[in-house]
Amino acid sequence: CQLRKANSSDESQVKEHINISNFIPFESMIHYRRNEAKRSIGVQVQSKESGKELYHYCKGIAPVNSMFHYKVNSNHYFLVEFSEDCSDVLEKCTLSKGAGIIPVKSPFLWFKASKHGGKLRGANKKGPIENELPLKHSMIPTQDEINEWLEQSCTLSDSMKVIFESNRLDELGLRLRLLTARQIEMALEGLFPNIAVLPFGSTVNGLGKAGCDLDLVVQHDYEFQTHSKDTSSSRLVQHYKSAGNSAGSRQHVQRQMEVLADLIQLYLPGCYSIKRILQARVPIVKFSHEVTGVDCDLSMTNMTGVYMSELLYLFGCLDPLARPLVFTIKQWAWAIGLTNPTPGRWVTNFTLTLLTLFYLQVVNRLPSTDLLRAAAGAEDKRVTEEIDCTFIRDLSRLKWQSLQYSDQDLSDLLKGFFDYYIRFDFTSAGISLNAGKCVPKPDFSPVYVINPLEKSANVSKNVSSEEVERLRIALRDAAWNLETMENDQKLFINLVSRPSNVSENLSRKYIPNNKILSIKRLFTDR
Repeated sequence: CQLRKANSSDESQVKEHINISNFIPFESMIHYRRNEAKRSIGVQVQSKESGKELYHYCKGIAPVNSMFHYKVNSNHYFLVEFSEDCSDVLEKCTLSKGAGIIPVKSPFLWFKASKHGGKLRGANKKGPIENELPLKHSMIPTQDEINEWLEQSCTLSDSMKVIFESNRLDELGLRLRLLTARQIEMALEGLFPNIAVLPFGSTVNGLGKAGCDLDLVVQHDYEFQTHSKDTSSSRLVQHYKSAGNSAGSRQHVQRQMEVLADLIQLYLPGCYSIKRILQARVPIVKFSHEVTGVDCDLSMTNMTGVYMSELLYLFGCLDPLARPLVFTIKQWAWAIGLTNPTPGRWVTNFTLTLLTLFYLQVVNRLPSTDLLRAAAGAEDKRVTEEIDCTFIRDLSRLKWQSLQYSDQDLSDLLKGFFDYYIRFDFTSAGISLNAGKCVPKPDFSPVYVINPLEKSANVSKNVSSEEVERLRIALRDAAWNLETMENDQKLFINLVSRPSNVSENLSRKYIPNNKILSIKRLFTDR
């Protein structure tokens, strides 16, 4: 905890405006992506070759901005983005009819064959017409391709950038997730005029991995600052139905979530495997989507999750090396079996993310959350469920002098992360991103990482003593391996790759990569 320099207190950090080029505030980014989803549809086709015919058909209805081809299982789809809101396009779509079919309005469609059995005029031409197709490519590399790129990397820092760029959530993955949220929004907006289904978590915080789950929260009365119309002067007021004293209660939320789950299960195309987890601290409905290939967690009372995503997004914007560092550490933890996709007593990716950001605070590359709160203005005020989520939203107004343009590179930070936590006293010290320094632990939890927004909560409360010991051993092994590899990319591949004979659902056993030789074994082997 003594790594922070003596002259780098918060008071000395408030010196000059930070230089953030092309910064987009989180809420503006969400607003842009939601509007993008309103201009988009997902269309099932027979094959990729159907794209030309689909493009010319859609272009006859409204101007087309872009198209993405993708596959889910063996089915082919195109995500089509129009230049304007696609509500007119959906109005002109044919509704399915037949026994047992309930027609619904949805952004997910299928492209049926022409009545005449032929293609549209110009759809089968080559040359300029083919080049006119606004098809954007989005390819997820295979593990073999990633390993090949890693072997070609010259330095450890280059390898870490490869890990980041090849595993991060791509443009198509982000759009499909927002379109999934849009489907639920469309189903509800006829009854709730200010409804919004907001994404949060790894999808939008800049730390999302390809194939990550989609976290959603339903807001019945969402208004985005200046983009909402002011109708308060009207003398005509809509009637409403009050929930009385039960409004906002746990039972009321659970009842609403039950109804929402029934709506998704009975009426929304593509949604399957609906699971109601209503007894959790935050009641959620889990489901999968067969058109977008996304697994979703839907809630109604988790705006703190949205604001936490915004805070992580801001940290990623403040330090360009933060996201690649987080990706590498999470990849390393997955490779050796420290993390697990199912909840339990082990270290989570969220805990690892906060540990990484805290280390960057310690080395003065990121400001403390308290400093972000102190810089907030009246327009940054956010309170939800009695939790104060106020902090500066526009980084161009932040006055802070960082060391992010120092001579440190990604390899230095990775080695520094392992060295720092090898020496960290988890038994007595807690981790506070609010203060940006160690604090005394308020209880006897094996690891105590203070939630930056819910200050009384420990985000690593679930972690057991055995898992902390496994973390210590893994940190020591990783630090030793980094010291000995000397830019040997094959050794780095071993560090971040899971052995081929280990399945995804591995047992809770630490998988050492290039395990450190035991001194005791030197004598017992003789």
